[in-house]
Amino acid sequence: METTRPFDPVKYLAEPRAQQELLDDAFASGNTAYIADALRIVASALNVTLSARIS
Repeated sequence: METTRPFDPVKYLAEPRAQQELLDDAFASGNTAYIADALRIVASALNVTLSARIS
């Protein structure tokens, strides 16, 4: 039986060009869920913590 592991895109986004390509694609799609996920992934690749405050 084969086992699988969750895919972690962060390790493939070490280069700024790869990060930019992901963000460009996300924003071009207009899909807000994709944009949010892309921002989270790039922030993780940059070791940045994002926080949002709803007022």
